[in-house]
Amino acid sequence: MVYAAGATHYHRLPAMRSLFKPLLRSLIRKMLRREVWAYWYPTSQSGSRVDPDIKELRKPWAGPIVRENIIYSGHLLLMTSLFEMLFDDGEFVVKGSLGHSWDPFFWGFGAERFEYDNRSLQVAIVDEMERNGWVGTTVADDVLERYTAALEKKGMISNTELFKDWLVLKQDQTLPARSCGFNAWAGAFMKTWNSDFVKSGYQAHSKGFITNKDGRFELQHPMVAGVLRANEKEETITSEPLQAAKEYYLANQDSISFPYQQPTFGFVVKWLSELGKTTELDGLLKYADEHFQPTWGRGGLYYPRNDLAMDEQENWTHMDPFSGSAAIERCGSDPRRKMMLRRYHGWTLDLSSGVDCLRGTWDEDARSLIITLREWSGKGTRVQFTVKNLSGGGWSLYERRGEKSISKQVVVVVNEGKVDVDVRFEAYEEVDFVIVKEEA
Repeated sequence: MVYAAGATHYHRLPAMRSLFKPLLRSLIRKMLRREVWAYWYPTSQSGSRVDPDIKELRKPWAGPIVRENIIYSGHLLLMTSLFEMLFDDGEFVVKGSLGHSWDPFFWGFGAERFEYDNRSLQVAIVDEMERNGWVGTTVADDVLERYTAALEKKGMISNTELFKDWLVLKQDQTLPARSCGFNAWAGAFMKTWNSDFVKSGYQAHSKGFITNKDGRFELQHPMVAGVLRANEKEETITSEPLQAAKEYYLANQDSISFPYQQPTFGFVVKWLSELGKTTELDGLLKYADEHFQPTWGRGGLYYPRNDLAMDEQENWTHMDPFSGSAAIERCGSDPRRKMMLRRYHGWTLDLSSGVDCLRGTWDEDARSLIITLREWSGKGTRVQFTVKNLSGGGWSLYERRGEKSISKQVVVVVNEGKVDVDVRFEAYEEVDFVIVKEEA
């Protein structure tokens, strides 16, 4: 959700700083809630799935960052780094700004507190990766170089075969991929710093999983893709291989026993977005709109959860909360690689105002701020906001309600670089605002 909101702010609504800053802050603080990371206490004891030779459980620890939990800590680091890049106010660089409180009610010897910040979190992650022989120093280029070398040495990544799903650390063994899901997830993030490698492996990695039949793009179940990938090597199916593969799945789906179903659709569309595969991405997004029952609720679009993998018409139907509420919404034509620090004209509005923000951008050539808001509750609302960081002098405020209404102009003399706007919205009404610098 942080990545979707951050990308939307940067690429689509760059003027809406005060809309996105509290949103990202709230999502980061949600990451610090015990409900999110308390899974680590039992997980830290290990188990036979990740350590086949284990004879007894390890002594547990509650802190979610100090050892091994690289997924949680890595995402928290990326979230706070993104926040700092977009807003540059040092909020999560302050010592102790990332705090985890562990205090079960009838258990233990009292409360524990684990405190980090963006910088100490980074050090903890690199130290843990180094402890396990994956990377070296805290210098980014050196980290990436040694990290890549270690992944290749252990056979974790390849541009001809799917990435490995697991590294069983103690036994130093890798486990083969069950689908392209983790491959897509890793590729979406790796594209930022290992672009050529990720691009070069796309055809091999997507083969059988993303199909195009007569211009219709589909994501296929791993069992279906496995049949297609095997058939390409052995050519045992002479006609309609996709149909034959789907029928094989329907006949054998009860044999699937792995307890975890990846959010594959979300991983794949993020991957396609980062790679700039707009044809495939648009095809899968169209498929999502046709098959996943897109739903508007409280001003937001989401795709409802569906645990069924495929329907009786052999269409992919699985939709998880991650894919339906964040990953699909994250996708766009501008990859993460393009996101670099800028300074924006800002304005103040929060998500409790009862309006959607459809547009919010500064046009430097026209010296104008363009904002479009739409009431979503159906009850009508009053919205007050302030446009900041405007230069002194005269500005004109244009307001348009509907296609046929006449824009009205209000001359505003800016004091202290800001303009206050107070407007009433009727139910579902859409209003455009343009604030333009007057000629001297």
